[in-house]
Amino acid sequence: RTSSHDVLPAPFDGVIVDYDVSPGELVYRMQSLFTLVDTAEVWVLADIYQKDIGLLETGGQCEVEVSSYPHEVFRGEITYVTDFLDPTSLTSKVRCVVQNSDNRLKLEMFADVRVPGRDERDALTIPVPALQNADGETIVFVKIDDDRFEKRVVQIGEQVENRAEVLGGLDEGDEVVTQGSFYLKSILLREQ
Repeated sequence: RTSSHDVLPAPFDGVIVDYDVSPGELVYRMQSLFTLVDTAEVWVLADIYQKDIGLLETGGQCEVEVSSYPHEVFRGEITYVTDFLDPTSLTSKVRCVVQNSDNRLKLEMFADVRVPGRDERDALTIPVPALQNADGETIVFVKIDDDRFEKRVVQIGEQVENRAEVLGGLDEGDEVVTQGSFYLKSILLREQ
């Protein structure tokens, strides 16, 4: 007895991610045999905290980073935000669509997703360890030359992670001391 062989052409180029058939198995017309995925465009799913949902909008931009390409940012578009929160994590799922014509993003990769908020702005920031308190003022030490430093009183705005926004007292390009700023503060206080 001879078995029949048929070629099943795929409707589009892609990758087979699942199959439910074994060699020699009898198959039926309506049976699902393969799952084919077009990877030229990938969905990146991210969890977002409920306090940040108001900053999102469908059609907005997102930036995706994966550890496989540490210095590269993949840009995408937010296409969907779920209408409910996960009861365990209290987060909402966000779907970002990212073009992947070179197939470098792989299915099931972990990624960091950054969604620029509407209130994002350019700001002058410095590392938090550069900040010192002296005589009730927030100060930093600016490098004048190799062995000279100047005390500057600064006004600080928001702090995000390990950076502080400078509202006044510094100019862009000023070099501030981070490691050793406490030592310079001690010398300043001793001289006073």
